Amino acid sequence: MAEQFDEFVQELERDIRQEKFLKIWNMHGKKIIYGVAVLLIAIASYIIWQNYDSGRRTRLSQKFTGAQELVINGKTDQAIDVLRELTTSGSTYQSLSKFLLAALLREPGAKQDLPGALQLYEALSTDAQLTPSQRDFARLMAVSLRMANQESPDELLEKLKPLLAEKNPWHLQAMELQGVLLSQKGENMQDAEVFAKITRDSHVSQALLTRSQVMAQVLLQDAPASAEKPQQDKPLAKELAKQ
Repeated sequence: MAEQFDEFVQELERDIRQEKFLKIWNMHGKKIIYGVAVLLIAIASYIIWQNYDSGRRTRLSQKFTGAQELVINGKTDQAIDVLRELTTSGSTYQSLSKFLLAALLREPGAKQDLPGALQLYEALSTDAQLTPSQRDFARLMAVSLRMANQESPDELLEKLKPLLAEKNPWHLQAMELQGVLLSQKGENMQDAEVFAKITRDSHVSQALLTRSQVMAQVLLQDAPASAEKPQQDKPLAKELAKQ
């Protein structure tokens, strides 16, 4: 008898739980289904986007590599067309493509575009997504292009100032431009001293070392004769002769 009573109580509890569940389901069932559906759609969308983004990155990588191969094979015009597309890709290859495109637009040829190259370098020099070193390189290239346009040496020397700090990775290249600009201004001895200073740097490349030695010697020879000249350039000339 007691066992039958226990079974009756258990069945009653089950009925009550089922009735409560049905009541809750009738009230909130649609919301639950909608919430689960939204969650599943979000997960599926994320997976699809990951696959798409991965495929897109692969395609962009192949495109950029293809542009480099075109440059190596001397097909510069075709490479420029490919790189122009990549500069608007909104990917990590966008900045790399701008650097390579700017370099190609400087080269003589049917598609040479110095104003376009300058515009790219100016944009890269203020791109917050780039490293300070990359931005400084873009500034250096922009100054070199402005020098080709024969802009004011004083203004360009001002633009070079931040790049001349010894801790800057491009300070030797910036000094080379500084020496040329000083020469354009007619700053005798100062320009030669700048090139001589480059030759003293232990990290200078062989190509830059050779150029600087030649420039310093030429500038010393071309300096106008004066009463002060022998005292100023004699030690510098001896130093260059020893190198």
